[in-house]
Amino acid sequence: MKKLFVLITLMLSFAAGTAFADNINFLEDQSGSYTTSDGVNFDITASSGSLSWHNKGLKIDSNITFTFDSAIKLEGLSYSQAGKGNSIILHLANSDTPVTVAIGHKSTSIDLSAYGQITAFTLINKNIYWLSGMDYTPASAPVPAAALIFGTGLAGIAVLRRKIK
Repeated sequence: MKKLFVLITLMLSFAAGTAFADNINFLEDQSGSYTTSDGVNFDITASSGSLSWHNKGLKIDSNITFTFDSAIKLEGLSYSQAGKGNSIILHLANSDTPVTVAIGHKSTSIDLSAYGQITAFTLINKNIYWLSGMDYTPASAPVPAAALIFGTGLAGIAVLRRKIK
């Protein structure tokens, strides 16, 4: 019985606070609104003109803003042919002050995992380039919600143990 209790406790704690990384592929024609397989909704808007896709991905020829309905952890972006002067403005979930990150013009990806959770980001265009992919992790369950789920699971196990005895 102790083994069953430990197994169920571990499963509940794992399910309550775990989020898995996901990827959005921009190499095919898309729309400006998305709902991902894990339920994250976001919109893409251009500061001028309209969004356009090519075989290289989403064309960044003006400032492009991604807005999420809930906080995510942006792991990284994949792109091609970024010129000098391009950058990303990250709108952090727990701060009113945006963070600007330069995009290397000779690289094809950028790691953004150190910046924590964001609610939006803007790709600043100085030279045309193409966004081919976005890696992110949905925000995991907040600690109070995870504790509630974990506590409810423990209470259920306690009730089961009493009924068995």
